[in-house]
Amino acid sequence: MSKEDAEIYIDGLVVKAQNEDIDSFSLLYDELLDPVYKFCFFRVPTKELAEDITSDVFLTVWNKLDTYSKSSGIKFKSWVFRIAQNKIIDFFRKNKDTLELKTDILIEDKVSKLAFNKVENDFLKVRLQKALNSIAYTQSQSLILKYFSQLENSEIAEIMEKSETAVRILQSRGVKNLRKQLPSFEDYL
Repeated sequence: MSKEDAEIYIDGLVVKAQNEDIDSFSLLYDELLDPVYKFCFFRVPTKELAEDITSDVFLTVWNKLDTYSKSSGIKFKSWVFRIAQNKIIDFFRKNKDTLELKTDILIEDKVSKLAFNKVENDFLKVRLQKALNSIAYTQSQSLILKYFSQLENSEIAEIMEKSETAVRILQSRGVKNLRKQLPSFEDYL
């Protein structure tokens, strides 16, 4: 399915879901669950917390679905990721006294294909998060959206409210900075 066909499909599901068609919402959930979970997984300290936040994201999407409008200029997928981003920010605001902000992301495309399964290993995740904490938040955010949530740069630009050129620059700098922190990262794969 082409990108345009996928967008039309999602838009159709959104309209049906806004008319309280639960089956259509289930299809939207199935379509977006994995990328949203991966986004959350690399941003928070535990797998269980990522699952909780992901659940909360979709509950919010369902409850606020009637407020979404394609005419607002934002794609539905981007709208959902903004909700996820806000849920993560809210979590850290509420827990700022007990937690360190954990940022996200990885590096190369070849790494991203294998990394999610490998990073379930807590040791590697902790090491990765420490390295990611050392690079700029926007760099790590752009990398996780690209490599783990597998979004296009145009979608990432919309979520981050930046130009595609700015997103590519953030990704390039993020990769360079992450490689400085994890020079032997490929040895863990």
